[in-house]
Amino acid sequence: VDCVRKMSLNAFTDRYESWCKRKKYNFSKSKAEEIYGKAKELVPVLPKDEITKLLDRHPGKPGATRARLALRHIYDHSASPMETASAIALSLPTSEGGVGIRGIELNKPLEIPQRLWHCTKARSLKIDALVTYQRRELGIEYKGGFHDETERKGADAEREAVLVQMGYRIVTLTSAQFANQLAFHRAMNNIREALGMPRCTDTEYQRKQNELRKALIRNWKSAQGEDTPSE
Repeated sequence: VDCVRKMSLNAFTDRYESWCKRKKYNFSKSKAEEIYGKAKELVPVLPKDEITKLLDRHPGKPGATRARLALRHIYDHSASPMETASAIALSLPTSEGGVGIRGIELNKPLEIPQRLWHCTKARSLKIDALVTYQRRELGIEYKGGFHDETERKGADAEREAVLVQMGYRIVTLTSAQFANQLAFHRAMNNIREALGMPRCTDTEYQRKQNELRKALIRNWKSAQGEDTPSE
């Protein structure tokens, strides 16, 4: 994934075409663009357990204690930086500007019941973030620029319709919401309301929430291009 993300689209397309010729596969430019687009959304990461083991081997290193605290709000199976950002915004306590949700699973595979097989070509689906609060479940979907493509829009619509038929309520977060303080605040309020959580209306919380929002998007402007919100 990392080597693809460092290449331009034209360079990857040429490399992909050469690979298809060697393997005697039919080359498709649109397929190359699809693979490239998906790879740009993915980020190679070290599993949380491996990070914990690394910290265990170096307990006295500078920053080890802070890293352990941060790991409480990091979740495996993220497919993009902004999925990670969404999970952090949801899981951090309100004292740090977050929503305070502890029950979060990223990209959990969900088997589609046979009664819905006629509604989609897939047999299992994933939700970007499945959150649980006091026995209520809510699906959180993050959509960046890649999801604006016509073909992707159709796939997303089909997928979300099936998830609704399976009984999941879905709330969508977008790069535009991360880019704007009030839009982000309203998006978090919508998630709170859907889960029956109490509101946080004081100005100090809103200030911390905005600082968190800016911190979450700060380092991804150049790495993700149009898919990344900017200040």
